[in-house]
Amino acid sequence: MIKFFRKIRQNLLIENKTGKYFKYAIGEIVLVVIGILIALQINNWNENRKLTETKRNYYEQILIDLKDDKNYSKYMISVIDSSVTKFNKYIKAYEKPDLTFSEIFEKVTTMPIGYKMLKFKSTTIESLINNGEMKLIDTELRNNLVSYNREKEGLLLIYSEITKKSDDILKDITMDGGSLIPKLKNQEELAKFIKMKQRYDKIYVKFDAYFAWKSDAEKKTIKGLKALIKQIENTEELIISELKK
Repeated sequence: MIKFFRKIRQNLLIENKTGKYFKYAIGEIVLVVIGILIALQINNWNENRKLTETKRNYYEQILIDLKDDKNYSKYMISVIDSSVTKFNKYIKAYEKPDLTFSEIFEKVTTMPIGYKMLKFKSTTIESLINNGEMKLIDTELRNNLVSYNREKEGLLLIYSEITKKSDDILKDITMDGGSLIPKLKNQEELAKFIKMKQRYDKIYVKFDAYFAWKSDAEKKTIKGLKALIKQIENTEELIISELKK
């Protein structure tokens, strides 16, 4: 093609058609410029198409993660709510008048101990934030995702602090001999030797405090998980709206 244009220019110069030569040269330059503009346009179109495809892939993966987070939150709510229900039944037992210490102590020492670990597995949003790709997401949705991730991390932090404080109470109970209670049912001599009955009052008070703290923390966690679910649903709507564009 270049040889073809060069030959035409040479013929015009040989024929001494200078005016036509310059007109042709200008026309050739215009064609080259148009070609460059078309190439740039095609390149921009390809880049925009790649960007759109990348964003779509991110959106679809975020939707999967949000669905997993929502299902996990609902599961944890049911698990934690079961623990709260057991504590409420324990409290209701005190409505019976004149409970003996043995009855009360048996109730408190047979309550379930410990927490179900709270841990979300989704990582797409964190990855986007860490690798700088979050800038590809549209502003409103980006702000929503950052806010959601912050709320989720905040809930995990609070839950971690709650379990640590509860564990500290359990450690005190253990040091007072609380872990020995089930072991000493058939060991009267050993129970007398370590004066176990004289420890019951402290163990009971700490057990009751532990379950009261645990129940209050669990109620707050349920509230936080429900708020998280609402935020997930709002974010899902935004993403679906973006995917329809």
